[in-house]
Amino acid sequence: KSLLSKPGQPYSPVQAQTDREFIINYFADRGYLHARAEWSASAPSESGEVDVIFQIDPGEQEEIQRVVVIGNEHTREGTIRRELTVKSGDPLRQSNVLNSQRQLYDLGVFSEVQIAPEDPQSMETSRTLLVAVEEARRWTVGYGGGVEVQRLGSNAPQGQLKESPRLSLEVSRLNVGGRAQTLSLRGRLSTIETGGALSYFVPR
Repeated sequence: KSLLSKPGQPYSPVQAQTDREFIINYFADRGYLHARAEWSASAPSESGEVDVIFQIDPGEQEEIQRVVVIGNEHTREGTIRRELTVKSGDPLRQSNVLNSQRQLYDLGVFSEVQIAPEDPQSMETSRTLLVAVEEARRWTVGYGGGVEVQRLGSNAPQGQLKESPRLSLEVSRLNVGGRAQTLSLRGRLSTIETGGALSYFVPR
């Protein structure tokens, strides 16, 4: 039902090629990473009808034998594995690989995430899947300065303008305790107004 080439519809080589790519991706998402598909069209009949033929070779289905996490220096392995939708014994689905990669990036503590079989050129059907992460810097410091102007209440109808130098500082600590949690401290200092805030973010 997902193919564009259907009985009764106009024949289109472009649609047939799109259907071929869909078939390959369909099998790849079910662990058939070396699936092949080709299409051909018969000569038009007297009524102008064409038979579109797809020849499919799915190959061997590949499954995940084990999942190995590497590159985590400070992040707890359990924190990483909770975000993975790839599991031992499951087919090597490309959608699960991409979803696991996206969820690890969403934690905000990794600058790079790569998920791939250990030996992609091997013809083995039982794969070791490597989850390689590169951790981002855990400390970030931001600061700034400027001039603050406010109209203060006074006996004058329009109030009184007052100026003051202003300093601001923000310090964040990523991946507290290796659990992908973030501690942030923000502060602002001037003779008009002084304040600060402390926040602690726990993802999900």
